[in-house]
Amino acid sequence: MATNPFEDAPDIVAPIANGWDVNQIDEATNRLHRPAWPAPLGEAAYHGVTGDFVRLIEPNTEADPAALLFQFLCYAGNAFGTKAWYLIEETRHYPNLFVCVVGRTAVARKGTSRKHVTRVMGEATPEWESECTASGLSTGEGLIARVRDPLYGIDKEGHPELSVVRVFETMGWVN
Repeated sequence: MATNPFEDAPDIVAPIANGWDVNQIDEATNRLHRPAWPAPLGEAAYHGVTGDFVRLIEPNTEADPAALLFQFLCYAGNAFGTKAWYLIEETRHYPNLFVCVVGRTAVARKGTSRKHVTRVMGEATPEWESECTASGLSTGEGLIARVRDPLYGIDKEGHPELSVVRVFETMGWVN
């Protein structure tokens, strides 16, 4: 008894039977294998100042609310640096986050969400924006040069005076 190899794929076989061209079949196949969009974040994710920011921007943008939220938290955490922390027992936990916003080029509004956050953070902390943000570092050496400890002098006790170095790197690329 022979089995039909397309039995589990009627959505692909139907276009072939209806005379679709190769591009239409490719698009139908891509839709079948495309992962589902993640469920929206729960209301608890949008509490406090961060939630207020997202709710203020959301009606006026095509950017995803989750992208606005995570980029805001990431930018703010970098701007706070070592001046803010949450103490658990004897360990300080700083607001350091690493965020990767992924989407299709030119249609996912990744840069749109980032630009809303950049504008607000630039107005709130212009010195942080000018001194701590970077975009498009080309090599590992470029990053090392940005985060090296610059020596500002020697203190009264003979110790080197170093600054706290923070870099907020934004990068985009096409694969």
